[in-house]
Parts: sequence; structure tokens; C-alpha cells
Amino acid sequence: MTNDDPKFHRWVDPAGRGAVKSHHKVEAAPAELLTLAAWLGIPRVFALRADLEVERVSSSEVAVSGTFFADVELTCGVSLEDFRQKLDGPVSGRFRKPDGRAPKHEAEEAAEIVIDLDTEEPGEWRPQGVDLGGLIAEELSLALPEFPRKPDATLDLTEAAAPDEKPNPFAVLTRLKTPPRDGT
Repeated sequence: MTNDDPKFHRWVDPAGRGAVKSHHKVEAAPAELLTLAAWLGIPRVFALRADLEVERVSSSEVAVSGTFFADVELTCGVSLEDFRQKLDGPVSGRFRKPDGRAPKHEAEEAAEIVIDLDTEEPGEWRPQGVDLGGLIAEELSLALPEFPRKPDATLDLTEAAAPDEKPNPFAVLTRLKTPPRDGT
């Protein structure tokens, strides 16, 4: 990925809606599909859509859950040919409003910092709401295979077969060992 912003945003303000739960269908526009492909570093994204539910867990936190579907073009790591692949998967995330207090200017006592790697830190609930598009783009990036392989791709090893006689890697050392024959 070339930068941190996929330039695919769908802002939803959960506080602005009266219901605790809301349902959202998100679909990327053609221009957004082009920028997503560039952000993901793949040849093309043909389609991206998601069906999501946003639920207010508290006055300052929301949970997002649902599924996404994508139709993408990948480059095979074996044959280097482009091929289409359909991907789908879950979408889940949490967003929290930032604390409204100003940062402390006085020095704090050194305290032990506990980091739990199993717990995902919630995303930021901004004034315009939560970004469902950014969450969908992240889930798509995680669903892409690390080593894409076209279903019928095979590696042709006949051209890369070793010659009958392998050169001796120590042949250079024998030249160093024998003295030169120039008569000196």
C-alpha cells in the first residue's frame, strides 16, 4: 500500500440517528474502485460492497459488524498473469469518541504501561461520525492473499533444469594456490 488513506470514505454519524442500531449498504463508485486498487497495489478492483450494522454500545462507543464482497484482479505469483478473484469476509470494528479533556501539561508519575495485543484499539469517532469505508478497505486489504496464485498456474521447471556438469565452486581457489608460471 502506498499511503495510509484508501480515499474510500463513508461517514455515518451514529449519534445523529435516533435508533441504537442502523443498517447500511455501502458500494464503491467507479472512481473509488480505481483509487482502492492503487492503494492496495493490485491491478484492478471491479466491485466492492458491504452490508453493515452500526450499533451504539454506549454514548461514546459504537460497534460495526457485517460482511463485504469484492471482485478483484490479482497478479499470479507463479505465472505473472492477471486473474480475477472474488473475495468476501466479515467486517467488524469499534469506534470511540475521543476524551474531551485537554492534555495535562504537568509531568505524570511513571506508571507501568500494559499493552494487550489480543484487544483491538477502537478507531476514532470523529465529528463527522465513523468511517465505514475505511473499515471496509482495511478488511479487504487483510483478505487479499499474500501470494496470489491463479488456480491453474504451474511453474515450468524444464527451462531452469541444471546443466549436466556443474562448475566447481572451488575452482577459483585452485588458481590462487598454484604459483604463476612467468619464471619469477
